[in-house]
Amino acid sequence: MAYMEFEETQQGQRERREFWNGEDGLTLIRQWRREGASLERIAFHIGVSERTLAKWRSANPAMEAAIKQTDELVNAMVENALLKRALGYDKVDVTEELVEGQLLVTKRQTVPVPPDVKAALSWLYSRRSDRWRAQQAPLDATAEEVAQAKEVLVTIAKAAGEALRGDPSDGESGTASA
Repeated sequence: MAYMEFEETQQGQRERREFWNGEDGLTLIRQWRREGASLERIAFHIGVSERTLAKWRSANPAMEAAIKQTDELVNAMVENALLKRALGYDKVDVTEELVEGQLLVTKRQTVPVPPDVKAALSWLYSRRSDRWRAQQAPLDATAEEVAQAKEVLVTIAKAAGEALRGDPSDGESGTASA
């Protein structure tokens, strides 16, 4: 069954062509292509033959562009935009003014856009998750090694506490005995 039903009249065919060649129809086609739908499946959703779809594509560059917008292409576009934002870039600001009835460019200025830390982290989390992740995997340690490390830490903590109190536990006093 087609995604949308149109009457099987000349008027219905015209409405179908107008809808699917319009912005709403092209948005749906782009979405289906990103989801991996084949041309055969898209023709089925639209309610036309693959031959009719091919004719529409050749007559409408916007439909051809929508059909070419696969998930890999969109992913690549997003990755490129994210990388650009993560690294920073220069943009050109253009000032236009009305001069003697004509809109003229009066000023062009290159403005640096600084790198974006969130974009960089997003890139690194997804591309280098072995090194960049919110939570690192625990170290491989045996229970015995963990117990030994705890003992060392407890000993250090006791020694630090005693040193602050001036209360050594090894029998030596801070004063000389007579």
